[in-house]
Amino acid sequence: MKKHQRTLLGLILLFSVQTVGFAQPPVSASIAQITNPDCNGNANGSILIAVQGGFAPFTFLWSNEASSNPLTGIPAGIYAVTVTDDIGQTAVIQEIAVTQPAPLTVTSTIVDPACFGGHGTVNLEVSGGTPTSEQYFVSKFGTDPFVLRAMPFVFSASEGPHTATIHDANNCTVT
Repeated sequence: MKKHQRTLLGLILLFSVQTVGFAQPPVSASIAQITNPDCNGNANGSILIAVQGGFAPFTFLWSNEASSNPLTGIPAGIYAVTVTDDIGQTAVIQEIAVTQPAPLTVTSTIVDPACFGGHGTVNLEVSGGTPTSEQYFVSKFGTDPFVLRAMPFVFSASEGPHTATIHDANNCTVT
């Protein structure tokens, strides 16, 4: 073999080396974080998805037709997401539950005064919401909130209309 033939053969071998791709695991997805709405009926929850493997960039298609990650501004419900990588591989997560607290409710019972000019009582029974370790906070008659620890809560009331506003740990209110 002549010198120019060996050089040409070397160049052909050099350029005919196959390109070996880097092994990349298939795309997979997991729930990184769920933030539930703070109050019953609010739409301020979110879901963050973590993606492993696959080839970036990734696209997200949620069951509510959104395409962002994280999915934000959502109410309680069941969600699903399909994650697709750059070469079309997909990962699906079904039934992602976003929950909400029970509705914050208050039931009042009024006990009229025993005699004219006396004070009656108002009994408040609160349920739902997200209680603090102290239970709930109550504002009555425009005063600063105070802690409601025992149920039912009873306070003295003079004649006339009265309003009590109940606040839970997430500052959800009911009047």
